[in-house]
Amino acid sequence: MSKLFGANWQTTLWGGIFALSTAIATSPALVEFLPDAIEGWVRGLAGVIVAVSGLKFAKEAKSKDVTGGVVQQTASGAPAAKGTQDMVDLTVKATEESGEKVPDNLKTPPPN
Repeated sequence: MSKLFGANWQTTLWGGIFALSTAIATSPALVEFLPDAIEGWVRGLAGVIVAVSGLKFAKEAKSKDVTGGVVQQTASGAPAAKGTQDMVDLTVKATEESGEKVPDNLKTPPPN
């Protein structure tokens, strides 16, 4: 899946499921060709999928604590080991130099 959709394939997958389910749940024309009893079940199930996939998407979506924030990732999406997060270190340094407040857990330790 990573090769097809990239490192954040889960976000893409759940976003697609959410979008498709939302379309089915909100647009009766998409499933009106089905018999009435089945159409009702499909639209009801789509509504449930909207809720579940929306929550799953929110959980999988990137936040400020992922790449571009304060935790560097490897290509697989796992957090990079401490001491290997050069991008984070550079971000913290630039933040300190700009005069912005840096959280204590991210401050550059003083040299020994």
